[in-house]
Amino acid sequence: MVSHVVTMIVHVQITLSHFAMSTSDLGTSESFVARQFRTTMDVDCPEWFDFFHGGLQFQLVHHLFPRLPRHNFRKAQAFIFDFCKETGLTYSIYGFADGNGKVLIKLKDISKQVRIFKDCLRSMALESSENKNIYEQRVEEALKAE
Repeated sequence: MVSHVVTMIVHVQITLSHFAMSTSDLGTSESFVARQFRTTMDVDCPEWFDFFHGGLQFQLVHHLFPRLPRHNFRKAQAFIFDFCKETGLTYSIYGFADGNGKVLIKLKDISKQVRIFKDCLRSMALESSENKNIYEQRVEEALKAE
C-alpha cells in the first residue's frame, strides 16, 4: 500500500504535465522549442511547496534545459516568461486543480473518440455479417419497439 501511495504522487505529476497537452507530430515544420511549449504544461505552485513536486512542476524548463539543476528551475522560468513575450509562444502553466481539470477534459474527449471508433467497428461487423450498418439496425429495432 505504501509503495502505491508514494508512486501515485509522481504518477499524478507526470500525468498532469503531459496528458492534457497535444501529442500531434507536426514534423520538421515545428522547432524543438515550439514543440516543447505545445506538448508540456507546468504546474504553478508557491515556492515553499517546490519540495513536494521535486522539480517536476517545471516540465517545460526541464525539457528545454535537461541538464539544469532542479534548484535553478524557478529562476530559469522567469527567462522563459520573457522569451514568451518576445516570441508569442504560449506558456501553459496552471494551478494543480486547473491542470487536473484540463487532464479530465482531455480524457473525456478521448473517450468520445473511442466510443465513435467502437460504433464504427460494430457497424463494420454488422455490414460484413448482415449486410446492414449499425444505424440501419437501430432504426429496425426502434420500429420493432413501437
